[in-house]
Amino acid sequence: MQIYITTKERFNAARRLYREDWTPDQNLKVFGKAASAHYHGNNYTLWITFSKKLTPENECLPFPQALTEILKDEVINKLDHKNLSLNVDFMSGKTAASDQLCIAIFNLLQPLVDAIEGFGLHCVKLVEADEYTVSYFGN
Repeated sequence: MQIYITTKERFNAARRLYREDWTPDQNLKVFGKAASAHYHGNNYTLWITFSKKLTPENECLPFPQALTEILKDEVINKLDHKNLSLNVDFMSGKTAASDQLCIAIFNLLQPLVDAIEGFGLHCVKLVEADEYTVSYFGN
């Protein structure tokens, strides 16, 4: 039997949506103000859903503190009040769009979560400025 546990975090970050392989006009046409050389900030809500295999031995155990620490240390502390385009190691070489950020967070967390017995990473959902949501369930 499997159960899913979702936790929510919030962070603020700056970014620039810009592709170096495009002209400035192409970037402006596709990304609008988000292509500004001065960057712009967003408020994000991050939902992480973990899976837990239930067994008679672990069905009443609390949510592992290790998962909370991984999320804070490896994701939130690296993103909050940072520039996604310049300061976040796991976004290096990627366009700082929400879909790419969501995938990068999933790929960062998956091996760390898988190392905790009985748990897996089910989904990463990222809400940008309450305007739209991106969800990624892995490959």
